[in-house]
Amino acid sequence: MDLNLAGKVAVITGGTAGIGEACVLAFLRENCKVAVCGRSRDKLDQLKNNMAARGYEIYIQQADVSRQQEIRDFAQAVYEHYGKIDIWVNNAGIAARARLIEMSEEDWDLVLNTNLKSVFLGSQVAAQYMVKGGGGVILNASSYAAVIPQPAVAPTEPPRPLFLI
Repeated sequence: MDLNLAGKVAVITGGTAGIGEACVLAFLRENCKVAVCGRSRDKLDQLKNNMAARGYEIYIQQADVSRQQEIRDFAQAVYEHYGKIDIWVNNAGIAARARLIEMSEEDWDLVLNTNLKSVFLGSQVAAQYMVKGGGGVILNASSYAAVIPQPAVAPTEPPRPLFLI
């Protein structure tokens, strides 16, 4: 399928597995230049090697998207590497497998920071570069559990519907 994205720069947060990795491959197949960040250097290196084995090149950088300076540094590095940012996918997310009554405050903070705060921070920094470049698209990934809660991950999903509206 040709979506007329050739030459566009696509950034995916949390792109080392699952939906994020599928986004990486989809944008590469559309001839986009792709940048990916994640918390795990090992997973980033593995993704880069897997894409290289398929004949694709990607830009990777370790970053915690719930930390403002790290996401700013990542966006700046992508901009310096590719010269623009056209598409930004806020995909990073975690699922804490704990019941509400068992979840610690630290785990709750991690969920909120990763699943909600990172969307704000990513959208904010992406928009700044997109305004410079004349426009762009910001996509926010979510989970079916955002609208159909699951008991085992119920404490994890409340942030997701906040950016679906």
